[in-house]
Amino acid sequence: GYYNIGIIYMYQDMPDRALEYFKKALAIHEELKPYEDREHWSGLAYTYNGIGEIYYSRDSIDLAKDYFLKALHIFEALGLNRSMAESMRLLGDIYMKKGDYRQAREYYSSALELHQESGDKRGMANIYVELSNLEIRLAESSEQTEAQRIKCYENALQQAGSSYTLAREMDMLPIMNDAAHALMTAYDKLGDYKNGMKWASIFIDTKDSIYKEDKIR
Repeated sequence: GYYNIGIIYMYQDMPDRALEYFKKALAIHEELKPYEDREHWSGLAYTYNGIGEIYYSRDSIDLAKDYFLKALHIFEALGLNRSMAESMRLLGDIYMKKGDYRQAREYYSSALELHQESGDKRGMANIYVELSNLEIRLAESSEQTEAQRIKCYENALQQAGSSYTLAREMDMLPIMNDAAHALMTAYDKLGDYKNGMKWASIFIDTKDSIYKEDKIR
């Protein structure tokens, strides 16, 4: 359907075409009174998320947030926990971009709980690295004392370490790469340059592996 075509265009980095097809899918779902049919209702929510991601990529943050919230409310009503977690992650990204780290942590933590309940290791690994990046951003904000900054970097090490361990179990190179970058950054900021160099090497290795896999495809 139109939604799947939109996803293809989104992954091909053609956001205008993706948005065009997402909006076609949206018109069909809304015309069908989706709240009367579970499948169409979930389809409407996925379409909202897709549109929100396009607006997010264009820095239309408030517009993106509106669509992510619409999707979240439908997923909640349908009891689709994994999809709820994805919408919560996207909303966490919104508040990260806004610099509202407290609200971002709330959404990421809620998403993590849902992934833990369902045993979704991929989702958990993804959220752990998001939380580690949040701690690093928080440490770098001006209102933190030195002791608070150190604590944030230590938290980042814990979250990124959990992310890397889970991602390595499933050979998820992009998440391993993100986690290695967070670990490299946090160790460097704490003055542990030996471990910083170790994770810098892993970061480079995983990036090279991703590049080679992309070339094969």
